[in-house]
Amino acid sequence: MFSLKVPRRGRGVAVGVAAALVSALLVSVPVSAAVADDAPGYLVESGAYPDGAAVGAAAGIVLKDGNGGLRVVTCPVPVPVAAGLIEVEFEKSGKRAKVCFETVFRPAVLNLEIAASFGVKAGKQPMDVTYSVAGGPETEIPVPAGGRRSVDTGLTGQSTIVAVEVQADPAVDVPATTTTHPRTAITKIRTGLGSCTGTLVDRSWVLTAASCFAADPATLAAGAPAAPARVLFGPDVANDKTASGTGDLGVKVTHVEPAGNGQDAVLAKLETAVDDIAPMPIATTAPAAGQDLAFTGFGRTDSVWVPLASRTNTYPVTAVGAATVTAAASGASLCLGDGGAPGVRNVDGTDMLVAVASQSTQTGCYGSGIPAGTASSIATRGDVIAGWVAATVQKGLDTTPVAAADQALAQQIVATGRVSGTEALAQIQAYADGFKRGHLIGGQIRDCTIDPVILAALKKVVVDQNFTITISALNEYCTTATPSATSYHAKNSGGHAVDISVVNGVAATGNTAQDQALAAAMFTALPAPAGIGQVACRPALTVPNGWAQTEEDCTHNHFEYHGVPLTPVKPSFDLNSDGKADVIGITSSNALYIYHGNGNGGWTTQTSVSSGWASAKTIIHGDYNGDGKGDMMVVNTDGTLWYYQGDGALGFPTKALAARGWDTKGLITGGIDFNGDKKADLVARESDGHLYAYPGNGNGTFGAKMKIGHDWGGISRVLAGDWTGDGKGDILATTTTGLLRIYPGNNVTLTGGPQVGNGWNNITAITGGVDYGVDGKADLFGRTGDGGLYLYPGLGISGFGASSRVGNGWTSLRLFS
Repeated sequence: MFSLKVPRRGRGVAVGVAAALVSALLVSVPVSAAVADDAPGYLVESGAYPDGAAVGAAAGIVLKDGNGGLRVVTCPVPVPVAAGLIEVEFEKSGKRAKVCFETVFRPAVLNLEIAASFGVKAGKQPMDVTYSVAGGPETEIPVPAGGRRSVDTGLTGQSTIVAVEVQADPAVDVPATTTTHPRTAITKIRTGLGSCTGTLVDRSWVLTAASCFAADPATLAAGAPAAPARVLFGPDVANDKTASGTGDLGVKVTHVEPAGNGQDAVLAKLETAVDDIAPMPIATTAPAAGQDLAFTGFGRTDSVWVPLASRTNTYPVTAVGAATVTAAASGASLCLGDGGAPGVRNVDGTDMLVAVASQSTQTGCYGSGIPAGTASSIATRGDVIAGWVAATVQKGLDTTPVAAADQALAQQIVATGRVSGTEALAQIQAYADGFKRGHLIGGQIRDCTIDPVILAALKKVVVDQNFTITISALNEYCTTATPSATSYHAKNSGGHAVDISVVNGVAATGNTAQDQALAAAMFTALPAPAGIGQVACRPALTVPNGWAQTEEDCTHNHFEYHGVPLTPVKPSFDLNSDGKADVIGITSSNALYIYHGNGNGGWTTQTSVSSGWASAKTIIHGDYNGDGKGDMMVVNTDGTLWYYQGDGALGFPTKALAARGWDTKGLITGGIDFNGDKKADLVARESDGHLYAYPGNGNGTFGAKMKIGHDWGGISRVLAGDWTGDGKGDILATTTTGLLRIYPGNNVTLTGGPQVGNGWNNITAITGGVDYGVDGKADLFGRTGDGGLYLYPGLGISGFGASSRVGNGWTSLRLFS
């Protein structure tokens, strides 16, 4: 017996890393009898010493559990120092006995039980020995490299639990890196039961066997794991030397979601998403007998208790059950630690998870005592659980709750069974479940919001009017990496439009009898301001006030809700979002140009936008939806009035039919509010000679006309603007005799105003009506016969200041505004 006796010290003495490791190992989980007798059993590596009962009995001690870093070997006589073995001496049958251990890796931990006083000798590295006699307090003894220590418990015959930890050598035990241990989708999982293998199937979820978290997987409940659990990737597997989920490496598991239905499968939710590893896809077709499955796991091999890297064994499928697959082959089995290992098959160049290891014989596994032979393994079929995995992953993204009223609407819609459409129906179903459907876009979750007004309209046509529909598009902001900034499917978080491709079993063309019936129903169900598509797919359609008509594809029916109109701060016409008013014109060759204002009544440059504007008869600038970006109303030669919504980036991506019959009107102007609702209106002289305002609805459509002027037959040109600066729309007019007059508005009609100029019959065109300078007053541009463009700075009710020439060659424009 070693002669040095060390007094017992309380556990409060500095314990450090050793204490954390030891405390994680003081509970051992025995190997199930099913595995021990080589019937298929669950594959959790509990940390129990392989064949510990037999090995320990032969040595005269009880081998409990450890992290795999220490292994019993035969003690040479004498023990050479160079061997670096760890020695434990004790009394056995009145005689001194010795057990030797070799270090496989460091730090190494092993728990023993000795019914006697004992002594230890360290190997090449220092170690800590922690012991507890008869369930008493724990005491720690540091042992230097090559040093000896002994403990006389004074209680010979009492059970003494001993934990041995061999410290790492920083110069030799260099941490593993991704160079030697690449991060892949196949992971090691440490739980309260021990360790298993898993597969990253989504950035936030790892798929493994439920038996890794519960001795009886059928009893595993959804929720936080019963004990700490962590998932280890790449080098973390080799660097983590604990035997449970209490370490710091890897990613913490916060939630487990079992598959249920008797299936040995569970999804483990990661506390932090993993974005540097591609998840492994799950096969959706059943495996077939004779196909090879390659199982990769971190379980025991035929010679290693705890390997620090994965290994792959390939087995042919021998039987396919309703929910499981059996694979068998000569050679090594799936061993303890391989629970949850993926069975992979390459399908069309892609590695697919076909099965999840559940149970296996232990033929040829280290410490099983069962010789090599034919191994048989049972695994859960991937195709059977693929739908559950997808649903669980999706549920993890659906985290934003919806209003109770919206949930009730969605539940009524879904309950009818009369709505189909894969993504759109999933968005509605999520609402019915109480949450917004989420999609991962660019590493961020986007919610699939559905406008409550759209949802209510769908409820009215599906539930109340019994329409059966297929929805081909709803919210596209949540499904598209670069969503449209102007589409009501995507703008403002999306969900403000719906596309319906089949109505009552009839494929949509925009003009079938079913399409017409649906349109009529939506005109009632969906309030203005709103829009309907397919304007070119049907004959002229009369729509309710506040409804726009857009040019959508004829394969569906498009409906959009425009929401509460925005209120602009003041009238403007900014086409490039630089805060300065611009001018737009159409050349004699029918090209559309934008002239960039410089904020001082002049121009910085010009941009050719598009060609093909031969049909345009009149263009009227303004901000017709109140978003601060310049829009354009265009009257075509056929009398149609179109709204072109500006995007603030020199484009007009959205076009909608606002009205018909405008070929009978004259003196058309607009972009200013004439009824006090802060929305841009249009103004025109009707065939009766009177002047009317058409109140804007805030979406490029206009309400019923209101008369604002009588007998305007003697007027040759008009231009809307807030010429008096009182926030109310006014009209600047030139008479046939060349006079220039301001007619102030009072939000109801126009009143008589001052003459502010004469000789204006020499001016061939005018535009303006917003501030082109920096003084906040509406300015005026006039073009002369020689193509000169003149700026007349606004002075308010008193008229205009001295003109200055700001451009030449403007006769090339047949229209400008």
